[in-house]
Amino acid sequence: MFGVGVDVLEVNRMRRAMREDADFCPAAFTPLEIAECDTARDAAREYAARFAAKEATLKSLGLRPPDTGVFREIEVRAAGGTPAIAFHGRLGARLAKSADLHTHLALAHTTDHAIAIVFTERTHPAA
Repeated sequence: MFGVGVDVLEVNRMRRAMREDADFCPAAFTPLEIAECDTARDAAREYAARFAAKEATLKSLGLRPPDTGVFREIEVRAAGGTPAIAFHGRLGARLAKSADLHTHLALAHTTDHAIAIVFTERTHPAA
């Protein structure tokens, strides 16, 4: 095991962020995530789950975001089955150097809260 990250987010907090800042979603989510969330019955709940997953991912990797742009470098793919994480940009390049890291994501939500748990493991433990 390399690391574990957990994050909980209130759906109404996400709803407020979306309402008060039109640039929030394009700044924090990839086009794929936006397409998946915007077609959901409750888009704010879907966005909240993905944002919690991004935060939990950073925690599982032991990273603090250098800037808010890093959130777009973590992509949560959740449509049609088991949720998964893909990495892009600077973070993707950094993690490609550690090709032995693999993440596992679990998402859950209620009307009021979204939670994400990320386990990061080393597929080839260091000697």
